[in-house]
Amino acid sequence: MQKQIYINNTEHLRDFIQLNEDWIKKHYALEDVDRRLAANPAKIINRGGYVITMTLNNTVIGCCALIKHSHGIFEIARMTVAEEHQSRGYGQELLSYALHKLKELGEHRTFLLTNIEQKTAIALYKKNGFKVISYEQHPIYARCNMVMEHWL
Repeated sequence: MQKQIYINNTEHLRDFIQLNEDWIKKHYALEDVDRRLAANPAKIINRGGYVITMTLNNTVIGCCALIKHSHGIFEIARMTVAEEHQSRGYGQELLSYALHKLKELGEHRTFLLTNIEQKTAIALYKKNGFKVISYEQHPIYARCNMVMEHWL
């Protein structure tokens, strides 16, 4: 099995959207913000962010994004691994890669949005040093009711 991690590979943007939509539809409902991103996923890259993808035998099996916000802080977002490849450590590899990239960029802090029901993801984030800073409903994402941050 050949595994590889890519950053900003535009050929993987459709897979990035598909993996995210599959995960969202399994747990929640697609929102307008999801549809807008699906129409132009390259905007993450065009705005100074990064799309990280992981392939196994040339098939994209996992992904996440580093979204650059106007205040200069990156959000780790849209991290998912294809259902048939979960529980094999791939999420940890993606998160480690994302955190390493942020350190490489000279960042000192990052944050992410999640839902209190996502116990497995929250455990992964806490294991990697993330702390809960808010349990408030997010104003844009109906599915997000928890904010976590990590000082790098």
